[in-house]
Order: sequence, then C-alpha cells, then structure tokens
Amino acid sequence: MKKFFLGVLIGALFGSLMTYYIVNFNKNEKKQESETMTKEKTNNENLNLKQEHFNVQVSLAKKYYHSLYNKDYDTVKSLVADEFVFSDPTVDDKQGLPKHIEGISNFVEYMDRGTPSEDIDFKINITYIFESNDNVVLYVDSKMTGTEAFFGGQSLNNITVSTKGITVLEFKNEKITKHTDYFDYQSLNKSIVLQLSKNKK
Repeated sequence: MKKFFLGVLIGALFGSLMTYYIVNFNKNEKKQESETMTKEKTNNENLNLKQEHFNVQVSLAKKYYHSLYNKDYDTVKSLVADEFVFSDPTVDDKQGLPKHIEGISNFVEYMDRGTPSEDIDFKINITYIFESNDNVVLYVDSKMTGTEAFFGGQSLNNITVSTKGITVLEFKNEKITKHTDYFDYQSLNKSIVLQLSKNKK
C-alpha cells in the first residue's frame, strides 16, 4: 500500500514538474518569437528609413545636376553645404582648367563662364545613377554641337563632339558637400582635332 501511494506521489510530482517545464518552455518560446519579430520589425524599419534616405539623395543629385547645366544657380546653391568643394583630378594642366574649387560661389562663377552659350547646342544626359552610403554616382554622356571657330578652328561650319564621364556627389545631412568629376578629356580633345582636320581637306 505504501508503495502504491509512493508511486502515486512520484507520478503526481513528475506530472507537476513536466507541466511546469512545458508551460515555461512555451513561455520562453513565445518570448523568443516575440523578440525575433520585434528585431525583424526594427531591422525592416531601419532598412526602409535607409532606402528612403537613399531615394532622397538620388532625387537631390538629379535635381542638382540638371539645375547646374541649365544655369539655375539659385537651386544649385540651395542644394549644397557651406563647405562645398569641387574637384576634377582628370583635368590636364595644359587645358587651363581648375582641379580644385572651394565654395559654391566660386564654382558657380566658373560654371557660368564655362557652360556653352545659347548658340551652342549642348546636351548632357544621365545614363546611370546609383548611391553608395552617402555618395551618389552619376554616369553621364555629353554632346556639343557648335561652329569650328568655337572649338578653335577657322570656319563657321558646325561639328559635333561628345564625351563620357562620371560625377560623384558626396552628401551630408542631405546637402552636397563635394562634387568630383572624372571625364575623358583626352578622347574629347582628339575628337575635336580629328573633326577639324577632316573639314580642312
């Protein structure tokens, strides 16, 4: 009889322990699921915020670039930071173009002098654009049609020259802090010389 009651007592105790472990296991499992879901939700929210941040930068980069070459300098100035810097490490010293310009006012003055006048047909197109961290990279094609005299020749006959390049815009707090150009000036110069020599024949 004692063995019977002892067996019942052990069985009841074992059952209670099993119930305790099952209940607590389920609690821990639900807690882990909840923590995982919260972490995934936070990660997704962070990814969405990051994507929105990048989308803003790409949009601002396009707006800046089109405004710059359409001489909308008020818009350009509104998109850049106070510490704005321009650089072009691909410029040849013989070309007489600056490799480094500090300040948006100096850069706008330089661009206003260098951008072709209205009698020159100048087109620049963004062919590809992507962002990487706080940088936006633009692949661009430019084409310019003007008289030979404009390109250093003698006649008023029109010629068309084109070149490809890359522009990197660095951002901080959704303002452009640096504009760096990488253009193939050597190919452009060769193209101009070739066309001028053709028309001489």
